[in-house]
Amino acid sequence: MANEYDMFVFATPVYWYSMSGKMKAFFDRLSDCVRIEKETGRKLRGKSMAVLSNSKDQISYPSLFKAFELSADYLGMTYCGQLHTWTSGGEIPKEVQKSIHAFAQNLSH
Repeated sequence: MANEYDMFVFATPVYWYSMSGKMKAFFDRLSDCVRIEKETGRKLRGKSMAVLSNSKDQISYPSLFKAFELSADYLGMTYCGQLHTWTSGGEIPKEVQKSIHAFAQNLSH
């Protein structure tokens, strides 16, 4: 599957200033590919990674994104950036919608 795509966009809710537990477990297993399943892990080299996060707050935590940046480096991937999004009253604010659109446009170039 890794050969079929040039970019992976990971999305996670923010839990205690970091990625979700399920995302963390996924990255733990993914990093095993570099050490244990070396041929599988090598397929990620040269690919790109971006991150979307979401919470009810507008606050973006650098600690969340740093983990992804370091993981991209460890896996030999290019880190293409991140976007933090939030909801307000169960709705996605217009400014967030615009940011999502701009982020997607930027990644597609």
